[in-house]
Amino acid sequence: MPYRIGSHDRDELALGLRSYHLIYSRKQAKKPHGTVKSSRHIVFYRVANDDVIEVARLLHDAMEVQLHLPND
Repeated sequence: MPYRIGSHDRDELALGLRSYHLIYSRKQAKKPHGTVKSSRHIVFYRVANDDVIEVARLLHDAMEVQLHLPND
């Protein structure tokens, strides 16, 4: 679900780029012993076609995004 609630267009960084903070998936990551207490990572991705999502980077939310994304 690349366009799910919580995902954002990030065209200001690169054309077609989207981001999704994993905090929005916290409840889905339940384990028998509990949940993730503090999700701090963001997935940056592109939708290539209906069947393919290209993950560009997974970054901690405290990192400077522009310094860690590929230039293309």
